[in-house]
Formats: sequence, C-alpha cells, structure tokens
Amino acid sequence: MPRRAPTFRIAPTQPRANDTNRASARQRGYDTTWEKFSRQYRSDHPLCVRCLGFRRTEPAAVVDHIRPHRGNMALFWDVSNLQSLCARCHNHKTHSEDRGYEVGKQRVIVTGAPGSGKSTYVRERMRPGDLCWDQDVVLATLTGTQPHESPAWVCGLGVVLRDAIVAWLDNNIVEGATWIIIGDRDWALVLAARLHAQVIDIPSTPDECTARVAQRRDATRYADAARTWHARYGPVTMSVPNGTAGW
Repeated sequence: MPRRAPTFRIAPTQPRANDTNRASARQRGYDTTWEKFSRQYRSDHPLCVRCLGFRRTEPAAVVDHIRPHRGNMALFWDVSNLQSLCARCHNHKTHSEDRGYEVGKQRVIVTGAPGSGKSTYVRERMRPGDLCWDQDVVLATLTGTQPHESPAWVCGLGVVLRDAIVAWLDNNIVEGATWIIIGDRDWALVLAARLHAQVIDIPSTPDECTARVAQRRDATRYADAARTWHARYGPVTMSVPNGTAGW
C-alpha cells in the first residue's frame, strides 16, 4: 500500500443520449437467429457469472455483450464478448452503461503467491486518485496489528467489506485506476469477469517467496503458504494487460 491513504473521486455521470431514432432490437441483430443462439448459449452456460462472483447461484436469463457492440457485428457475434447474466445483474449493468460509465476502465486485479510482491507491485504503480483494496492492510488497520498478522476471527469481516467494495464498483467508476489485490487466483478470475477487469499474475517461485518473507515473524507460515499456492497453481509468467505500461 502507498504511504498515504489513496483518495478517489467519482467521475461525473453523463446524461443518456436521446435514442428516439435508435434502431429496433431486430435491426440491431436481435433476430430469430440470435434468439436460437442465445437459448443454446444459456443451455451451455446456465448460471449468472456475476452472481457466481459472490458465490451465489442464479439461473441466467440473458446473454449479455460484455463490451457494447454498438452495431459492430463482429463484436456482436464474438463469443469471448458474451456472458450469461440473470435479469437483475443485466439490468444493473445496463443501467450503469446508460449513465455513461466506461465499464472496465483501468480496473486491475493483481494476484500471486503469498510473498510474491503483490502489494509492492501496486504501490510502485499507484497514482494519486487511484483506489486500492488490499485486504491484509485494511484488516491490520482495523485491528491495530501489522499486515498479515490480524487475528483469524476478523477475516470474515474482510470478506464482507471486500464484497461491499465490489458491489459499489458495479455502479460507480473511479477517475483513476482501481487496484484489487487477491491471492486466490480462481477468485481473482471470477471477480475479473464480474468487474470487466484485467488480471496481472505476479511471477514467483517458492524459493523467491521464502526469501522475501524471511525477516517476518511468521516467515515459516508464509513459506508454507507459498509452497501450497505454487503446488496448486503451478509456475506463473507475468501477465501485463494492454495499456498499463507506465502505471
């Protein structure tokens, strides 16, 4: 985390453009061919991906375009640009887009093994006005302890606060970048899909992680956690999203 607390401002919303001359749904591609395809897609992907991000299971009602296609039919039929959503999540996302939010603007999830340097990576790249969620630092602040030394009973509170931040990000956008530090790569990927964020895996080996935490009082616990993480996920190569160089 940076030495001073990050600040953020909400980007002003834009009024919805007058769409009295907007083409009909069928003219925009939502014809019988799409309806048939949509039914098959929901059969193959029956659950809402956003709800899964909160470990809830809701049946999908809509096939959503992650990035609005705005008449680009190549993007319209790009399967990688599609996701299954329940009606509530789809309405939520559409409402955000109508208010002028740029979905996924500078949202980065940083993941990696314990001791890999996730917090350092973010701290060296944050700018004034960015927003950062580092659960270890938040819990340490709440309990008056050092990062990574908070009592186990407070972890549940950290999850509640993190989920509140994610819910807030569904309807708001930070003028700067939003950084979220998460050790669990599986959860990081689910959350990235929910927030339309890019993911950076911090490369490391068990030996590198052990060396980084050697001076900590809980070095043995961290070294064990790093070995467990690498056994689960395997080797990591740095994944740098487009447009983040120089952050």
